[in-house]
Amino acid sequence: MEYVENVMNLAQETIGVNLVMLKDLRITTSGNKHIDEFIQQSQLNAVHYSKYLEWILFEKFQNVTYIADGGFGRIYSAEWLEGNIDHWDIENQSWYRYRFNKYALKSLNNSSDICSDFLNEIKSHLQIYFDNIVSCFGITQDPNNKEYMMVLYYCDGNLRNYLNKSKIYINYKSKIDKLQQIARGLLDIHNAEKVHKDVHSGMCKPENLKKSVKEEGIYGVLPYMAPEVLGEYQYTKAADIYSFGIIMIPFNDIPHDKFLAIKICKGLRPTISKDVPKLLADLIIKCWDAEIKNRPTTKELYQILTTWNNETKDIKDSEYSEYI
Repeated sequence: MEYVENVMNLAQETIGVNLVMLKDLRITTSGNKHIDEFIQQSQLNAVHYSKYLEWILFEKFQNVTYIADGGFGRIYSAEWLEGNIDHWDIENQSWYRYRFNKYALKSLNNSSDICSDFLNEIKSHLQIYFDNIVSCFGITQDPNNKEYMMVLYYCDGNLRNYLNKSKIYINYKSKIDKLQQIARGLLDIHNAEKVHKDVHSGMCKPENLKKSVKEEGIYGVLPYMAPEVLGEYQYTKAADIYSFGIIMIPFNDIPHDKFLAIKICKGLRPTISKDVPKLLADLIIKCWDAEIKNRPTTKELYQILTTWNNETKDIKDSEYSEYI
């Protein structure tokens, strides 16, 4: 009976989503035919609240703050007092909204003249919704420069700052746990036949990826780019694996300029310190391999990290490096 009741509730929620969506569409418009149609299709086809996009007036955001530039746009943080759609309240026949402390607003350069790249990136978020991918809640537009922006879950801090902490605060066991979470998110993306193209240590902290993307589509962080990509070959899943390897041991002591690109193509890789456990060092080197076929697949990478995580749960921190 419980199973039947759950199925009925899900069916009611799906129906409720679509009924309210039709009403909302008559009063909410972006003023752009392509975006309105795109949002309408997401609402009509939504089978889960995470795939339901909405047009959000920019005036609903407060304390909009510039965070960083990406390869193709800018990232801002903002407060959204109304909050994002969380679920359909069957009893009250209305949306229940949840408000996070902050949201991320991500623009694409020249999106004032809406382009297929911007809409394709949002489609990618909808197609790859899993626990380790950042949620996209809707679209807004900056009234000052007319740039369209995706409204995303905000990641507090980045992976680089987390992984670079002293071993006093974060040990290898903790790092493996976080890397496993990232590998899981990357596996979800690859299973959906997508390529991330921007795996780097400036991404969200791993624990925040659980509720979330990543900066899908904003790519071009030179130190993390595979040699074949620098050589102008097509970006592949294997290139994401290479970038994952650089996350584990990044280039910290070399200028990130055009000469680095040449050196990477000639075989330069970061220096692995002696305190890195041997099995982890071997995995990193495999990810860095210049031969694509020698790199592990995303599934293999995730399975290896999961195995290490499971087998070392009860091992003391002082014994961890000796174990792996």
